[in-house]
Amino acid sequence: MSNKTRIILIAIMLVAAVFLSGCVDDKSATEDQSSEKITEKANSAIGQNNVTDDKKMSVPEDIDNNMTNATATASSFNVTNTTNTTSTYTYYSSGSSSSKSSGSSSKSSDSSETDTITVTDDLGRSITVPYPCERTVFLVENAMNTMYAVGGANDIVGIGKVWAEDVKAPFFKAIDSNYTVKKISNGTAQPSTETIATVNPQLVFLWASDWESADIKAIEETLNVPVYAVYIDSLDDLQNQITTFSKLIGKKEQGEKVIDVMDNEMDKVTDVTNKISDEEKPTVYWMWGDVYGTAGKTSTANDLIERSGGINVIDEWDNSSKNTEHPVLNLETLLKLNPDVIYMWYNANLDPQNITSGDNVNGIDFSDWSQLDAVKNGRVYEFSDHFVYDFHTPRLPLAMMYMAKDLYPTQFADMDLTEEADQYFVDIYGVHYPGYESAASTTQDVTDQITVSAAASLTEAFTDMETEFEAENPDIDVVCNFAASGTLRTQIEGGAPVDVFASAAEDQMDTLASKGFIYNDTREDFAKNSLVMIVPKGNTLGLTGMQDLTKSEVEKISIGNPDTVPAGKYAKEGLTIAGLWDSVSNKTLLAENVKQALVYVETGEAEAGFVFSTDASSAKNGSIEVITSVPVTTPITYPIAIVSSTQHEEDSQLFIDFVTGEKGESILEQYGFSIPQTG
Repeated sequence: MSNKTRIILIAIMLVAAVFLSGCVDDKSATEDQSSEKITEKANSAIGQNNVTDDKKMSVPEDIDNNMTNATATASSFNVTNTTNTTSTYTYYSSGSSSSKSSGSSSKSSDSSETDTITVTDDLGRSITVPYPCERTVFLVENAMNTMYAVGGANDIVGIGKVWAEDVKAPFFKAIDSNYTVKKISNGTAQPSTETIATVNPQLVFLWASDWESADIKAIEETLNVPVYAVYIDSLDDLQNQITTFSKLIGKKEQGEKVIDVMDNEMDKVTDVTNKISDEEKPTVYWMWGDVYGTAGKTSTANDLIERSGGINVIDEWDNSSKNTEHPVLNLETLLKLNPDVIYMWYNANLDPQNITSGDNVNGIDFSDWSQLDAVKNGRVYEFSDHFVYDFHTPRLPLAMMYMAKDLYPTQFADMDLTEEADQYFVDIYGVHYPGYESAASTTQDVTDQITVSAAASLTEAFTDMETEFEAENPDIDVVCNFAASGTLRTQIEGGAPVDVFASAAEDQMDTLASKGFIYNDTREDFAKNSLVMIVPKGNTLGLTGMQDLTKSEVEKISIGNPDTVPAGKYAKEGLTIAGLWDSVSNKTLLAENVKQALVYVETGEAEAGFVFSTDASSAKNGSIEVITSVPVTTPITYPIAIVSSTQHEEDSQLFIDFVTGEKGESILEQYGFSIPQTG
């Protein structure tokens, strides 16, 4: 009996128990179901970690080991002093069934058309988010490919680490001009929860094979932000994910179009292979990076083999683990199965020639494989391009074509893979392959797009303005990029494609003006703010003013980095005026922007902090307390201007006019900003 069959039977038994006993402990039922569900997936995740080099591929190819290991007990995120707070989002743990759903979504029955949407993630967990979902963070790269395919580039606000980024960055930059500024990872490490919080996400996507994933809990419990668990082990899962992503962002038709394109391209292969009898089809041994790890019957790789016209050789294995996603064999079993073809996933340290030549690589003597028919006949192949043929993305049909040409070189002799890939990239992403030049016609709606780089403290106000402005100007798409003003200034100086810059300090704008990076005649001061000192909820140390920061009980004081974060610069100024900077500067916990400074206090990482009054107002209900306002001599004013490298000067000016107009000022005042007096 397969694991999935057992899962269904367990679910039926649980339902029966409800009727027989009249009650059931929902929590324990959910835990029991989820633990049953992930047994095979935990095994596959463990198997995927059995690689000899971190450059080798596992499933999926962009996830590192501690993110896929379902047995991990500690979160891979940097979480400090997690506190339990009232959830600010609607989240439901789906205890009714532990099997995956079709990914269907539905709006809340008692909400408006554009209120919330409930979807089911890849593990069968139900989550409810704002609709359309416009602020997503991706910590799993292959799912990010899916979001780009369904037209969600502008709905991505944060991107975690990307495996082999030097290979993939040109593509991502071609389809998302703001890819670089959206990166929130530090090198090869995933971003901390504090860093994720700075981009104000509505939903975070990460790879998880377990309902009880520590990474899911780290984000949901610390940030009160729902997590979409990504786990693909079949073509159906992939297409369900495409449908769900498109519904999340309000682009259902685009999702349907992507699936239609995929189906049409796969038909080019299956129309041929379906006519080949099973007796004529070759048996295929799929080889992951751990060499003896292979494709189980419940895996996307198995779907790939079968749709490409092969038979997974593991069908002939009399071991029940073949029904897991990633079973691990040994040499004796492989020799007994004797596949006609060996198909390797990308391996940086191993080539098909090493196998056919009987080389010794990483402690494996491939001369022992010389008895295999696949080796004797030279039928050892490899997916050498791990990006284009990543079959955990909508590019799965390209992988099918690639494999089919190897399995049936005569039948697919006329198939030009480069031409097929080029047209597919145009149809799905709107760029050519290779080179990623923009196509004449794309799958995206054709609109003018302007990028607005705005200080982090403007996140809530400018997010609302983006919505209002686009409603008035449907032909203009606004993409907001929020970060510390100093960071944004550096990006503009480095050539980032920015049209409008809104700073939380005059000096950042002055620097750009002095170097000719802005049009001075478009510069306007549009908002004013104030600085406050805050402490965590409850004020357990009893702090009453800045003088109390010298107390020994105060170990950490959260401020933005004064070199790049205006709120940090003002905090240093305020502490200096109070005669406290020299005595407390060694206690400062420097944040990347003012939002991170706020999070440090909300989570208790710092005993006190300095943020703008508007940021204090935006804090989670009851998570912080304002102790006092902080006097500074430099007025806290916000200038805005058009960046001189813009190709959309007219549209950019329209946005500035909106910000400084009646509707823009109303939104600013709603979030606690004051409006500078003119004249």
